[in-house]
Amino acid sequence: IIMIISLFVLVSSVVVIFAIIRLFIKKHLIAHAMGSIYGYKYTNSLEAFKKSYLIGFRQFETDITLTNDNKVVCFHPITPEWKKLMKNFCINQDSFTYQEFKSGELLKNFHHKLTVLDINDLVSLAKKYKDTSFVLHIWEDDEIKQEYIFDEIIKASSGEVMERLIFQPKMFYENVYNPQELCSQ
Repeated sequence: IIMIISLFVLVSSVVVIFAIIRLFIKKHLIAHAMGSIYGYKYTNSLEAFKKSYLIGFRQFETDITLTNDNKVVCFHPITPEWKKLMKNFCINQDSFTYQEFKSGELLKNFHHKLTVLDINDLVSLAKKYKDTSFVLHIWEDDEIKQEYIFDEIIKASSGEVMERLIFQPKMFYENVYNPQELCSQ
């Protein structure tokens, strides 16, 4: 009987601790690039979103960029650092068309094929998962391209999810927060 009571207390404690962790995650943490999946960061994929949502995340950051044919997609720009992190994926180009993006070939390796997201997919997720919010990290430097991205997001969302979208344009935070300038003062 003592063993059964001890086991019950242990299991109850684990359940309570797990519930506290989920509550903390839900209220205080943001899943960067939709979270990690299969040990990979920065995928901005549907699978990463679903995994992060399942473990309790309700706030998500996603990288936003344009394809060569000006379609708004959730994808981290391909930088040397990013290529190192994603070395097992078949990425051999620095830019791509929307068709190349949606083919799934960009995020495919020998073991996994991840589902890439465009802005319509992201808005659909926001509509389906009404308890979520998204930080949209806009990677385009050009103000005209940024305005185009904002307009496309507004069109895609029809205003339904706009209150849960937080825009983070690259140019804005680079101009406002420059660590070298702060250190030299």
